[in-house]
Amino acid sequence: DAGRFFNTGTIENNMGAEIRTSNDRLLNQGILNNNGLVTRNGGILRQDNPNGVLSGSGSFDLNGGTLEVTRGVVAPGNSFGTFTITGDYSVSGPVTHVIEIDGNGNNDQIIVTGSASINGDLELLIGAGEYSEPDDDWTILTAGTLSGTFNNLIYTFPPSVPGSPTLTDTYPSNTVLITYTGPTFLPVE
Repeated sequence: DAGRFFNTGTIENNMGAEIRTSNDRLLNQGILNNNGLVTRNGGILRQDNPNGVLSGSGSFDLNGGTLEVTRGVVAPGNSFGTFTITGDYSVSGPVTHVIEIDGNGNNDQIIVTGSASINGDLELLIGAGEYSEPDDDWTILTAGTLSGTFNNLIYTFPPSVPGSPTLTDTYPSNTVLITYTGPTFLPVE
């Protein structure tokens, strides 16, 4: 297709590096690990393959464009980190967001300067630290405007955790907030 760039392999964009594209569409059907900057003037950066993965702690400067994910995995961070999207973020279809949290207040996060429309599954990876209520909550997404919710919240506490702790997702003021409810515990690493 003329005017399109397809990634079907692995792109590693490291700290300080920049990927610039002016193509009509940049389609990620492989792995795009962005720890630098992806820049484009408008248009769409799309991930539309069930095996596609967007990961890393980099920025997407879309200049009025949209990061559109219709299938695959979005996993911000490199053991805690942030995706920053200057533009809009649109999620539809069978998409799983994988977010790490821990009891020390650390978490992965997506920051969107424009509008964010979300759905799909949210999988939380539970890290070490002391979890206690009502102190523990994590903001995992912020946007200029937010619509939609995650369909399923998936997580597993270690078997050594006492009681029946739960995590819930709420959507106050254009954010996605995860809140812990349960006994105080220090999970095994």
